[in-house]
Amino acid sequence: MEKPRRIFVLADTHNKFPAILSILARDADEIWHLGDVCAEAILDELRAIGPRVIVVRGNCDTNIERPLAPGCRSCSGRIEDSFATYSAGAAAG
Repeated sequence: MEKPRRIFVLADTHNKFPAILSILARDADEIWHLGDVCAEAILDELRAIGPRVIVVRGNCDTNIERPLAPGCRSCSGRIEDSFATYSAGAAAG
């Protein structure tokens, strides 16, 4: 039997990264940020935790590298952008 994937989901951090997030996400297999990151530094903090980070751009995000519409693509080779499906297996690649 395949081990269930643990996915830590957050959104609307709006350029803030409370220290508790690192503790809460440390045992996750993936981290999904569902929009309104607002600063690349927040993504750097999430990446430092360890698991793969999946991001979608929110209405307050100005980085056009992260799409609003469904579709998958690589962003700077470090982030998989996926809004088309929230299946960890489909996002893996």
